[in-house]
Amino acid sequence: MVRMTTWRESTGAAPAESFRARSGIVVSRYQGTVVVSIHGDLDGPRAADLDYMLADLIDGQGNRSVIVDLRDATAMDPQWLSLFTDAVARAGRRGATLKLKDAPAALDAALKRHGLEQSTD
Repeated sequence: MVRMTTWRESTGAAPAESFRARSGIVVSRYQGTVVVSIHGDLDGPRAADLDYMLADLIDGQGNRSVIVDLRDATAMDPQWLSLFTDAVARAGRRGATLKLKDAPAALDAALKRHGLEQSTD
């Protein structure tokens, strides 16, 4: 007899951790900075999740320093990149900073076309 388990049961992950693992979005902290790492294509559902998370991190939790790590991200459809424009503006209104880091060349160029050159490093 084989016992079937869920992904969460097999890894011992908490429910929120399993959601983040499936969504390709991982949130962590480093010395007072929130780091949001994106893994995979920034499609409609992932963009909606990320938009919600960034709004909560900035407005809901009041974090003053947020970095979005894009080294493992792609954006096949650049329409979803507008969420970063909104998040940068949201952070600015709160006196916080949001930086987009380590985007691959194609994604970096698309972010700059969306007017985010000052937010990328």
